[in-house]
Amino acid sequence: MKHIATIFALLAICIIPVLGVETKPTVLPGKVTYEKSLDDATKVFTQAKVKALDKYKKDLKKALVDETKAGNLDGANAISKEIKVLDDEQAKLLGMDDTNPKVAVLGKWLVTRTDGHVGVWNFKDDMTVTMEGKNFNGKWVVEGNVAKIVWSNDPTKWDTMIIASGDKTTGDGWNIPKGGLTATRQK
Repeated sequence: MKHIATIFALLAICIIPVLGVETKPTVLPGKVTYEKSLDDATKVFTQAKVKALDKYKKDLKKALVDETKAGNLDGANAISKEIKVLDDEQAKLLGMDDTNPKVAVLGKWLVTRTDGHVGVWNFKDDMTVTMEGKNFNGKWVVEGNVAKIVWSNDPTKWDTMIIASGDKTTGDGWNIPKGGLTATRQK
């Protein structure tokens, strides 16, 4: 009898997905609360660390001025390097470094497409993109190493840009080939 129950259980596991019967995912008690608490704690920790980094950098900048005035260039250079390390650490902590694909895309890009379109696209933090001088906008998402734009006026029209840490990149679109889009970051 024990084996028959096991066989039925295995059959149910194998057959239910094939039949297309929807099963509700198991919601673990307290998981949502736990994840929210963890997220809140991470934010508090991040804010505290940023505040501590800001104070340390402020102290270092004062020491940098003092070392420079005293003529101690070796000391001033060592302090400058430490400030740079802290700036990089803080950028990573806040998700504002080039390793964050979203941040690498944000801002204005001069875009040229092989179909003759030339314009400045402005990628915003709220995941929208606009074209300067035109009533044309859309939404963008990060898919792997690509920013994909779907244009609001016609959702069948899309463009992509390869996310790169530099100021130049390429992409494609709904009516142009791979590499048919070039983009240069505007400063």
